[in-house]
Amino acid sequence: NALAFTERTESIRKIGSFVPVTEELLEDVSAVEGYLSSRLQTMVKLAVSDQMIGGSGTAPNLTGILNKTGINSFAYGSFGGGLKRIGQIYEAITEIRKDSFLEPDAIIMHPEDWYQVVTEVADTSGTSGAGFTQTTPLFVGAGQFGGGVGQTLWGLPVVLSTETASGTAIVGVFGGGQAIHIVARQGMEVAMSDSHDDLFVKDTIVLKATVRMGMPIYRASAFCKITGL
Repeated sequence: NALAFTERTESIRKIGSFVPVTEELLEDVSAVEGYLSSRLQTMVKLAVSDQMIGGSGTAPNLTGILNKTGINSFAYGSFGGGLKRIGQIYEAITEIRKDSFLEPDAIIMHPEDWYQVVTEVADTSGTSGAGFTQTTPLFVGAGQFGGGVGQTLWGLPVVLSTETASGTAIVGVFGGGQAIHIVARQGMEVAMSDSHDDLFVKDTIVLKATVRMGMPIYRASAFCKITGL
């Protein structure tokens, strides 16, 4: 076998968050530094997730999956299958299989869209003399009502995320480094300083957390977005 390589460039971006805090608060409340450090790291992780999904690609933003040229796309409003939303998702899975020769491993979906999937019903012909219309759940089986609904669809885990807008879902090959890869130039770093502007005379410390990373997408056809769910 032979591999042919084409040179591409992917920008490395710094993503961070900061918060000012007085020296008195740091001195008087023993747990505040650990609390703020934890919150800053959480906010950076949320920002990273948002960038990975919807980053515009314009500096200082990463190019998120939804804005990557070449990914597959379906508009649910044009779907003509009888299985409604779950049918559209399976069409996206099929599209990835035939275009990228890879097997999708996850679905990212907004919680509101997952609710629509779980409660979706199919109308059937009525059986009563009055024309009663029966409805049958498309996704939830009769034995599943006693517990939590399994967060899988067509054998793939469903990751609920508010980083995707309501009405938009992503099916893709996220793991294994076959289609997408995170390049970390700098892991999570937390620092503090009073050396900015007039912070020193105001007895104020700034805590900041940062990461430096890039996210090359090698095979755009391994991802499919569905809009209008």
